[in-house]
Amino acid sequence: VLSYAVEALEVRHVIVMGHYGCGGVAASMLPVSLPLERPAHIAIQTWIQPIREVYQTSTRPEIVAHRNEYKDTPLTELPGLHDPAFRALVEENVKANVERIARSYVMRDVNPNSLKGTYVFIHGWVYDLENGEVTDLNVTVGPPGREIPKSPWPSTEQREKEKRAEREAKLNAAQGRHV
Repeated sequence: VLSYAVEALEVRHVIVMGHYGCGGVAASMLPVSLPLERPAHIAIQTWIQPIREVYQTSTRPEIVAHRNEYKDTPLTELPGLHDPAFRALVEENVKANVERIARSYVMRDVNPNSLKGTYVFIHGWVYDLENGEVTDLNVTVGPPGREIPKSPWPSTEQREKEKRAEREAKLNAAQGRHV
């Protein structure tokens, strides 16, 4: 599918779009229930295994803290939508998929052989189901030496600045101060 998109359809922007609240990512944080007897369960576990690997190997502080918290007593129910480790794992899974696609044979073949002056860029974004916002994770990959196009979406850093400013404004308002 990717090969057809970039070679036949000349798609120039591949979007890896995760979403907060993803059931597959949430399921990857739970232990595997053995034995896997039904084909559907086997298929689901096979599908989420790469996400489990991201969970097990991530150095992201939220995920490390979650792994440590549930090391001895594994999680028994899906994490909540606002669980910091869950949200971080959604983002880390997007990043891992951007990297995987960038390293794929399709992408290695398409960029060096692009004689038409067009290049393929792989973007990593996250959609927030709760508020409809899309956030750019700043992990866009493109051909070496080519400028990464500007994203139409705010980055995670921009969103964090906005949240901090909003919290400070509320705190100042509560204390009767104006900035």
